Amino acid sequence: MERKAVGMPVTQVDAGLAGYRRRIDAIDDRILAILGERFAVIREVAAYKEPRGIPAVIPDRVVEVRERCAARATAHGLEPDFVRALYDLMIEEACRMESRLMTGPKSRLL
Repeated sequence: MERKAVGMPVTQVDAGLAGYRRRIDAIDDRILAILGERFAVIREVAAYKEPRGIPAVIPDRVVEVRERCAARATAHGLEPDFVRALYDLMIEEACRMESRLMTGPKSRLL
């Protein structure tokens, strides 16, 4: 059974979307590269914090980062609540990574 969108066969719809999909894929690749860069810095932060006895999770900083980004959301055409939810996920993983790195073997810090 062939899907149709507004009376068009799916092959025509897919062909029309191909350029958009390529652009989205390229943007996704950039997002992943930036996330990799962000988490590389988090590994450096863990290496800095551990010998100084600074805790992995600093609640005030978590709120500061999330709210700073949410406040900039609308300037980028995004909903602040979406950005908060996204940053909650990223910060949760960052804190988990820092905690794991700071309590694990020292060779894992960098």
